[in-house]
Amino acid sequence: MEENGTSFVAFGLGVFIGAILGAVIALLFAPEAGEELRSKIQSSAGANLERTNLELNRLKQTIQEKASQAEG
Repeated sequence: MEENGTSFVAFGLGVFIGAILGAVIALLFAPEAGEELRSKIQSSAGANLERTNLELNRLKQTIQEKASQAEG
């Protein structure tokens, strides 16, 4: 049982160290400054949200039309 506990702790420590190293490497090799990257992500997310809302409205309209056709 002692061996399983030790293995679990070693695995957890490895995951933690890997996450820290991954974050550091990502920051070192990021193509842009943090503020620029956040701005791009925000504008991209906004555009994607707009497209999603348009598609949802089209889908809603189509469903309403099909429901009306089914009733009448």
